[in-house]
Amino acid sequence: MVKSIYQKLAVVAVSSSIFNFALIGLETNSAQATNLLFNSSFENGLPIGQETTLTTLGGGLSAATDWNTWNNTGATTTTELLPSTLANGADTMLHVTTNGQNNGIFQVFLPFNTGPNEVISSAWVYALSGRVGIGTGNGGGTGLDTISTTIGEWEFLQASNGLSPANEFIVYSASAEGAEFYVDLASIEQPPEPSSVPEPGTILGLMTVGVGILLRKSRKVW
Repeated sequence: MVKSIYQKLAVVAVSSSIFNFALIGLETNSAQATNLLFNSSFENGLPIGQETTLTTLGGGLSAATDWNTWNNTGATTTTELLPSTLANGADTMLHVTTNGQNNGIFQVFLPFNTGPNEVISSAWVYALSGRVGIGTGNGGGTGLDTISTTIGEWEFLQASNGLSPANEFIVYSASAEGAEFYVDLASIEQPPEPSSVPEPGTILGLMTVGVGILLRKSRKVW
């Protein structure tokens, strides 16, 4: 009876230590994720309600710091910061309106021809009209990697980068008539490195070895 109790205690002790090690490995791995975007939650910029307007082809300033506007087609594109309506979102969101396709906002977060080969981009968007997409790639060749499908509600868009290396992020209208939308909580992160946590078979093997060692020590006492 005493031996059975010690065996159970040995199993609990070894398994607890190993699984604690596994959890530490997972926590360390997840903590490595870093958002590469600046002002990703659109907290900084012009006073709320103050607009920027772009009416020519090319780029201009947006209402949010570190973000610019861009017109690929003849259109008028405006931006302004507004109080965010996204649940658990930031204090402010960016309101973008454009009457042409492939126009909107962008951010260059690393120099051209530099950056990671693989990233995961995401943003919350709320299309008031038209469709909106996000994309990540290398400079001016960056295109949309995923496009919204809803109107009148917040939608989470997420995609891997379409071009490498990744150094530019775009949020553009995807409809011929343009789009009006809100955007909040944008993010670009590198995929996590392969976990160094042992595979289940390895964990089981370590548990077996550990229990055997403890039981051999226990026999010497008995």
